[in-house]
Amino acid sequence: VIAMTRVGNDKVDPSTFASMQTFVNELRTQKAVGRVAITADPSVIASRPEMDPLLEAGDVLYIPQRPSTIAVLGQVMQPGSFPYRSGKTLEDYIEQAGGYAATSDESLTFIVLPDGSARRIRKSWLSFDAQDLPPGSTIVVPRDVTPLNTRQLILDVSSIFSQFAVSIASMAVLAKQ
Repeated sequence: VIAMTRVGNDKVDPSTFASMQTFVNELRTQKAVGRVAITADPSVIASRPEMDPLLEAGDVLYIPQRPSTIAVLGQVMQPGSFPYRSGKTLEDYIEQAGGYAATSDESLTFIVLPDGSARRIRKSWLSFDAQDLPPGSTIVVPRDVTPLNTRQLILDVSSIFSQFAVSIASMAVLAKQ
C-alpha cells in the first residue's frame, strides 16, 4: 500500500497518505464480525473429521435462514440489498445499485460469500470473469484512495487553454492575410 503513495524518490504524497489514514481509521471503527463459518454437511464431516469443530464455552451456534438477497456496499450510487435472481451477474447487481460512484476503485471490487470467505473479482477486457454469486453474498466496491492531484490538474488545464489560445491567435493571423 505504501508503494502506491510514492511520488518519485522515496517521497510520500501527503494527500494520498491522508486519504489512506482516513481509510485505516474507518476500518478501526468497524465492529468485528467474530464468526467462524463451518461445514455442516454430515457426509463431508464423516469423510473429513478435522472439519468437525469443537465448541468452546461461550460459543453460540446460529443457523441462519437461507438468504434471498445480494448486498452491494461501498462506492456505488445507491448501496443496498437486492433480491437474488438466478443468472444475474455481479455487473447486474452493481447496475441495480446505480453503478459505480466516481470515487470507486473498480479494480479492487470483491465478493464476501455467505460463509464469510472473500473472493477478488478479476475483470477482463470484455467483462467480469464468470463468477458464481450465491444468495447471501455481499459485493464490496472499495473507495479509490488516490486523491485527485490538484497541481497536476491545474497544469493540464492550463496547457489545454494555452494551446487553444495559440490556435485562435494563429487562425486570426491567417484570416487577416
